[in-house]
Amino acid sequence: SVGSEVWAGVSDQPLGPWKNLKKDNKPLIAAKDYPAVHNIDADCFIDDNGDAFLYWGSGFNWINGKCMAVKLKPDMFSFVNKPAEVTPTGYFEAPHMIKRNNEYLLMFSEGKAIDETYRIGYAVGKTPFGPFQKGKYSPILSTIPGTATIGPGHHTVITLGKQDYVLYHRIVPQKEKYVLRELCLDSLKYDNKNQLMKVVPVKTKRIN
Repeated sequence: SVGSEVWAGVSDQPLGPWKNLKKDNKPLIAAKDYPAVHNIDADCFIDDNGDAFLYWGSGFNWINGKCMAVKLKPDMFSFVNKPAEVTPTGYFEAPHMIKRNNEYLLMFSEGKAIDETYRIGYAVGKTPFGPFQKGKYSPILSTIPGTATIGPGHHTVITLGKQDYVLYHRIVPQKEKYVLRELCLDSLKYDNKNQLMKVVPVKTKRIN
C-alpha cells in the first residue's frame, strides 16, 4: 500500500527484483476508485477449489473502517466482478480470511493501531462475501492490563502441521513519541463449532 492505493508486483524469484504487475504501471486499486475507503492492507485468500479472493480496506482518521472484497481471475490481478463491501461489525482494517470446515472466518483488526484499543476480532460467514456475523468469542486478542500484550493486531495465520498460529504485532512501552512494535506468535484454538477461541499469549524469552 502507498497512500490510499494498493499496488502489486511480480518477480521470477521470491526475493525479487520486482516490477509492476500491471503493464500500464498503475496501481491495482487507485484512491479514486473507492474514495470512501482507505485502500490499504490487501490480503489474498485462496479457497479449497483454487478460487482466489482479495480483501482490503480501512478508514480515515481512525473511524469508519470499510472492508472490500472481490474475486480474482486466474491472472491474480484482474477482477471477476465488481468489488463489494463486506464490512463486519467492529471492523477497522487488516482483513485476513481463513476457512474452517466450510465456514469462512473473516479476521480483522479494530481500534487504533497506535494505542491499547487495537485488537483482533473475527466474523463468520457461509461464503467468501458473507454476510458475516460477529464471532462468538470476538475479539479473540486484546490488551491485557499489567502484561506485555498491548495493542495486539494486524495479524496473519500460519499453519504448521495441524496447528494454526496467529502472527501479530503489539506495542512495546517506551518514552519516545513514535510507536515501537514487536512481532509475536501464539497458538489458535477452535471450539467444537469451528469458532475461534480467545488467544492466550505465551510468555517466552524475547528474540532480538
